[in-house]
Amino acid sequence: MCIETFGFGKTKSVSIFNKLMKLGLIKKVGSGSKTSYILASED
Repeated sequence: MCIETFGFGKTKSVSIFNKLMKLGLIKKVGSGSKTSYILASED
């Protein structure tokens, strides 16, 4: 969905999502083709 919504390629999308995870802003749910991302809750 990110690729269609923002027009980024797969490599760029993966890079962006990995950076957001490192910053603790999102969390990865699932794996493979069923991967989705959710906003990380503030604790």
